[in-house]
Amino acid sequence: MRKVAKRSERFAPSGPEAGLPFDWMGYRVPDPILDRNADRRFSMHEDDVRVRASLLGRLGFPRDFALHRCLGNQEWAFELHGECPLSKDETRTLVRAAFDR
Repeated sequence: MRKVAKRSERFAPSGPEAGLPFDWMGYRVPDPILDRNADRRFSMHEDDVRVRASLLGRLGFPRDFALHRCLGNQEWAFELHGECPLSKDETRTLVRAAFDR
């Protein structure tokens, strides 16, 4: 289920080659740290969808609205930097479970 970014997507180039005036404006996360934290990052995204869907449910919004909102938030968060680790089906399942509680 877990998606791992390709090596070329794991870091942003920094320094003069990226057109940035300072080295510290770019970042590079070492591969071992990305690999070590992949499961925690995946569960963080699951928790975000669960909490957001349950909050929208408690506020009285319908399930379809909560699903649309959660999918929209994921698309917005990852539009510049790769794909969301959660698939749309996984998101639907999490929203459904939050509303069935």
